[in-house]
Amino acid sequence: MLALNETQKEILNLFQYELPEENLLEIKDIIAEYLANELIDSANNDWNAKGLSDEDMEKWKNEHNRISR
Repeated sequence: MLALNETQKEILNLFQYELPEENLLEIKDIIAEYLANELIDSANNDWNAKGLSDEDMEKWKNEHNRISR
């Protein structure tokens, strides 16, 4: 069995009591939104650190990089 990390332990401590499924679904949505925002922020920071622009994205969108076999 895998050991729990500190985040998992903390979440288990928060939910010592039974919650209705509706509340659990809401909590899952909140966590998913938080993690998505963290990922977006990280990607934006990387994008900015590399000095990329909207024009770079447009060029990439129009490139044809398929390999013929």
